[in-house]
Amino acid sequence: MTSEILNVAQFAKLQKVDSATIANVIELFDVRSHVAGYSNLNLKAIYPKLPPAVGYAVTVTFRAAYPAESGDSYGGMPQLITDAMATPAPRIAVFQDLDDPPRAATYGEIMVTTFQKFGFSGLITSGAARDIEQVERLQFPCWASSVIVSHGYCRFLDVNVALTVGGLQVKPGDLLHADPTGL
Repeated sequence: MTSEILNVAQFAKLQKVDSATIANVIELFDVRSHVAGYSNLNLKAIYPKLPPAVGYAVTVTFRAAYPAESGDSYGGMPQLITDAMATPAPRIAVFQDLDDPPRAATYGEIMVTTFQKFGFSGLITSGAARDIEQVERLQFPCWASSVIVSHGYCRFLDVNVALTVGGLQVKPGDLLHADPTGL
């Protein structure tokens, strides 16, 4: 997890700049390769006109291609929200879809509404999106690899584990900044 929690004023400043500017500042300090620490072209901003999303990562591995051996779809949502509350707000949900290729959507209107109510500022998935118009009305920034109609057999496997989305390694609590150019 990020060692220092930012205050409201610091978050407000970060939300006023784009991800490319953040990348430029990081490059000035030469703390890592200039091509490291960013997602690849597999992730797309589903709503590119929305402002940047800034928050601490709540990471989740996910599957939806086939029914679970036990339990029901979305049965783990209450536990996911409970676990997420240990991460400071604002939070960004980061899903690694373990189905390759994605066979069903990671998120839709109901999931986004839930995350929005619990202090999340965005959602990022290596999987697919659905309910595009409904989620757009919620003004909730989302990034995904594709759009698909089915919600399949959604289930959350592990919460707050290191994972990879769009080629970017994300650990629980990482501070993320995402906009239409990427994260």
